[in-house]
Amino acid sequence: MISHSSNFSRTTQMLCLVGGVVAIGIAIVIMITPSNSPPEKTAIQYLEDGRRLVASPTTIDAGIEELFAAQSLSPHLSGLESTLQASLLSRVESLAAEGRTSEAAILAERGFAAINSPIMAQALETVQLAARESLAKRIQITEPQGRVNLVRGRFEVKGRISPGVALRTFSIDGTSIPIIATKFQHWIYPSEEGPRQIKFVATNLLGITVSKTITIVVDSKKPKNKILNVTDGQVVSQSFTLRGIVTDTTLVNVSALGSTVEATSDKPWEIELDFHSEGPVSFEVVTKDSSGLEISQQIRVIVDGTAPVLDDLGLGRKRAFGESSGTIELRIKDANLKTVRWDGKNLRLRKDGLVRINFSQKESLGWVTHRLEALDQAGNAMKPVQFRVCVDQTIPTLRCDEVPQDVLPGEKWTLKGILSEEQCSISLDGATKLKTSGKTFTLPIQVPEGFPVGGRFRARIDVQDRVGNVADTLKIELPVAQPCNDCGTHQESLGKCASCLNAAGDKACDWISCEKGMIVSSCETCGGNGKKACVQCGGTKFEEPRQCAQCRGSGQIRCVTCQGNGRTEVSCSQCNGKGWLVPAFGIGQTRERCRRCNGHGRLTKRCRQCGGDGQRACPVQRCENGSIRQSCRSCRGTGSGNSPCPNCDRGRIKTKCPQCKGTTRISQHCETCNDSRRCQQCQGTGRQKR
Repeated sequence: MISHSSNFSRTTQMLCLVGGVVAIGIAIVIMITPSNSPPEKTAIQYLEDGRRLVASPTTIDAGIEELFAAQSLSPHLSGLESTLQASLLSRVESLAAEGRTSEAAILAERGFAAINSPIMAQALETVQLAARESLAKRIQITEPQGRVNLVRGRFEVKGRISPGVALRTFSIDGTSIPIIATKFQHWIYPSEEGPRQIKFVATNLLGITVSKTITIVVDSKKPKNKILNVTDGQVVSQSFTLRGIVTDTTLVNVSALGSTVEATSDKPWEIELDFHSEGPVSFEVVTKDSSGLEISQQIRVIVDGTAPVLDDLGLGRKRAFGESSGTIELRIKDANLKTVRWDGKNLRLRKDGLVRINFSQKESLGWVTHRLEALDQAGNAMKPVQFRVCVDQTIPTLRCDEVPQDVLPGEKWTLKGILSEEQCSISLDGATKLKTSGKTFTLPIQVPEGFPVGGRFRARIDVQDRVGNVADTLKIELPVAQPCNDCGTHQESLGKCASCLNAAGDKACDWISCEKGMIVSSCETCGGNGKKACVQCGGTKFEEPRQCAQCRGSGQIRCVTCQGNGRTEVSCSQCNGKGWLVPAFGIGQTRERCRRCNGHGRLTKRCRQCGGDGQRACPVQRCENGSIRQSCRSCRGTGSGNSPCPNCDRGRIKTKCPQCKGTTRISQHCETCNDSRRCQQCQGTGRQKR
């Protein structure tokens, strides 16, 4: 096409040269020969003829030529500029509407040269833009389309031009491209990796230039894939998320264990992997880019899907200590144990999962809940275990009801009393007879058969709390008498009981807890510390419990492994997840469907993480059965305020002795007199003074 255009140009130049010579000759002849032609029209005549011709659509072009002639003769002729401008605009619009944008652009340029006005400038810009768009539509790039990935570093550009479009120049990135018929093609050899823009420029014979740009991606290098969260021989869980990052100029597909994800260069990717068996497992990670280049990475891991298990070595989960510090030894069973936490703090791991918990408590009395957690290297978490620990350094106190004044040989009676603490052991004469759960107790006591009358029965009662704190020993000493001769039930002196004699004497009160007619005990309201209970917590040492936001008060959350169903799917071990069995001989045999999984390749089993319940304990450390409890901020967990307790005197309560009624003395019948004669000891009053 370009060669044809060159021949055409040379032919045109020759014709113009010959035409010029002929024209000069004719001009000389005309100058010599007398002129008999009619005279030229004036500017006004051109204007009137032009107005008449542009009024008709068929002669509008001739009318515009007449107006141009008037413009050349008299540019400032009245009414000429407005008429010419209106005619030009009308004709330019009609040519553009017919799709003859090139002709419209030429006419607009000519009109703008004759009439330099804003209206003509806008018309010229509009038709030139339309001409460029028309030319751009007629030049089409067939290959490549959009983004292209090149493996070998070269590609061919192909395209075509609509028939009838005459081009003056056509180039790709500054290189002129020959056009054969209406098609063009060109090979490009890019040297750099990555995106590149290719620009096409075309200029037609009218000087209208258009350009197009396409983007290609050069890719001749294999992708790189860096695994971020696993190394060779690492312990992982059965449900594991593999993460990595790729480097490549194109989109990349990463595949592992049948799962595939699309990754972008320098951006992290993730693949969810499900291992159907435990122990050493090897798998391959294949990375393939859009150009077909790929790499393979072999990874070996150890799959661990079993959570750690607690062995408390028979100690139980409820312990009490008599000191402000203590030690508990536990064993966590897991081959891949990673961390053990006690109340959120990491513990030191010893041999075979043995951990030693050394703790101290500022509270002088009361139970405190501690939380034990364990995590293995695969991320399997042990179900949190709660330990109740009590530090008790308070000596228990004992208060008893009335004790009989005397007893009979072989008599049984019950000692009733109140303790200041719960869970105490009560021993009678050194032998444990009772273990209490609450603060009240009843202790049966029996005088041995054949105990000598007139002797004194003695008993020793010891109280020990749950941590070994021992109370003051309670000693009981009672006289032993014989039954009354009259009533046969009560004890007597000289054959008759005090009721029958209707006489009494006075003696000092021998109640074991009586002190000057008063019994002193520890105040239960303030716990013996003598301070009023904290207003904020009411003496409970804790703030009002609030609902746990994690489990919403239930104490349980949905199991993540089975999504609350309690069941998970595992690969059938008999057919290795295929659903069918391979015959022993293979050749000529028909494979058989696996009966264990019924051809599905997978079996539904109870979830190991939650034991089939679908629920797991709430992981929040301070959550107790769905409630969050924390020490009172006002009293700092002591339960007491700064004001003295109104119910006691510095933590002690004094009550009247039930035996002497606060008088320090008790009535006792005279041991030497009877009702037959005047007693010399009591002078007939029936009362013996001491």
